[in-house]
Amino acid sequence: MGQIRITQRRSAIRQPKRQRATLEALGLRRMNHSVVKNDTPQIRGMVARVDHLVTVDDNVTGDVATTRRRPAAKARSAKASANRRAAKKKSEQSRTATAARKKATGSGKAQATKAESKKSASKKSVKKSAKKSAAKKSTAKKSTAKKSTAKKSAAKKSSSKKSAGGKAPRKSASKTGKKKSGDRASD
Repeated sequence: MGQIRITQRRSAIRQPKRQRATLEALGLRRMNHSVVKNDTPQIRGMVARVDHLVTVDDNVTGDVATTRRRPAAKARSAKASANRRAAKKKSEQSRTATAARKKATGSGKAQATKAESKKSASKKSVKKSAKKSAAKKSTAKKSTAKKSTAKKSAAKKSSSKKSAGGKAPRKSASKTGKKKSGDRASD
């Protein structure tokens, strides 16, 4: 039975718990960490579960190890890069086309945009003034609410003083459990 070298190439962060547990069971602890395992069906099955995170070297005993990567990953990355290049080219073409149109229209469009900007500026100023007046009204309401609560609390205090009759009654010494100085028992 031969041996294989398994190297973790991608992080286990944001991977499902089962895949993290499989990496741990294989003995992989961090990125670019390699372990050598016996080439058994059990190990191959574990590698198959996390093949998007690891690479496998089939020939460990020889001088040069042959690395087997997932073939679909290469195909997908090549296709994705081709798509990115096509999208980039398309966006560049659209930018140049719009720039050419802007140059062709020139001054007529500039006058129209000035008029539009004046209109939008006047609308913004109207909105700002409306917001300021609304803010003033809300602060006025808050201050009157504070005044009314202050008046109520003052009224409660004065009514409690009237019901108490001024001062609170003093407790007598017998109720408090203290002896008066004249009540000492002689031994």
